[in-house]
Amino acid sequence: MIGTRCESVTNLDAARDPRNPYTTGMRNTLTLIAVCLSLAVACGGNSTDAHSGTGGASHGQAGSLSGGAPSAAGAANGGGGRASGAGGTGDLTPTAGSFAVAGQPGATSGSGGAASGGAASSTAGTGSSVGGSGGSGGTGATTGCTRELLKATAEAYFKALVAHDPTLLPLADGVKHTENGKASKLGDAGLWQSPSELRWSRKLLDTEACQVASLAVVQEDKIDLPVALRLKLDAQRITESELIVVRAGDYSIPSDPIGFAGSDFDVKWEKGFPDDMRNTQAEFTSWATKYYAQFPNGMCDTSDTCKRLENGSGSYPCTQATACGATGPITPVLKTRLVLVDEQAGLGMGFTLFTGGYTAAHLFKMYGGRVYGVSAVLAKAASSGWE
Repeated sequence: MIGTRCESVTNLDAARDPRNPYTTGMRNTLTLIAVCLSLAVACGGNSTDAHSGTGGASHGQAGSLSGGAPSAAGAANGGGGRASGAGGTGDLTPTAGSFAVAGQPGATSGSGGAASGGAASSTAGTGSSVGGSGGSGGTGATTGCTRELLKATAEAYFKALVAHDPTLLPLADGVKHTENGKASKLGDAGLWQSPSELRWSRKLLDTEACQVASLAVVQEDKIDLPVALRLKLDAQRITESELIVVRAGDYSIPSDPIGFAGSDFDVKWEKGFPDDMRNTQAEFTSWATKYYAQFPNGMCDTSDTCKRLENGSGSYPCTQATACGATGPITPVLKTRLVLVDEQAGLGMGFTLFTGGYTAAHLFKMYGGRVYGVSAVLAKAASSGWE
């Protein structure tokens, strides 16, 4: 029998569409026939460990193949597992006309109805887990910050963005929102006012800070744009919303949105790893702080295959035009504003105001003390709006 663990999942409808740039641009690196065959066997109904939790199993194929996202009214339910397209640790979300890559399986346990319904509708106040299989039956509400809550909130955010309807979201009173450093009422300006479509996204879930960050490709007026998103939650409600949107002329080199998805075949953003190779939050923060403080001489502890992207473009070796300088007291070149960490997925994201007047977010993949990829989203801005 072919092994039951699936390392990648592809949206089959999108894969068959020759017009889809998020699949046709990678035909030299992905054999679709092999993926379809492996999906049929490795991710089929006889698989018992690739997608199921410990009790409240998430079988996940329906979300993975259709690319559907949960509604804004449900954060996740204990009986249904992840209830989203990607079952891996990196939480890449497939969308219509895109593809998904799953990381290590079993990212959520169904036992106890542990997932929260925190992304409940704005009229519901708080949500509750549904149908969990733990001792209490999974019927009690929870106020904890879970991976499921963060993941579903980000998905609900993109759904509300496309619908131009922030009332679909659980917003706190006084929620702060910026786009490229400019503050506005959520829904009143920028991408929230433009015809849009979510094409692709990858998420980082920081349960300790109760924040979710995402790199995404959003179509505005039929043009694919690189986007970085950060959301902060308190009591299961969004208190902070930060968007970085890269339009034509917003950066010194042209964007290549397809490069975000394509980089997975070099960097393997969704790749799982043993627990003993997991880096700590402090190690992630230390790496990002040095990277910014000594830029471009803070690119340290990179793997031989490490790739670096800027707004999806380039896929340069991480060591190209950079170096790893000596440690010691220095005047920081760039100030680290914030670092979010998803230890389970091996992802960190740092935020800074970059040289030349760009608000920036850098996603990096790290495990076993080595960095395997850095993907930046940078857009012209006088400030980040959060200093």
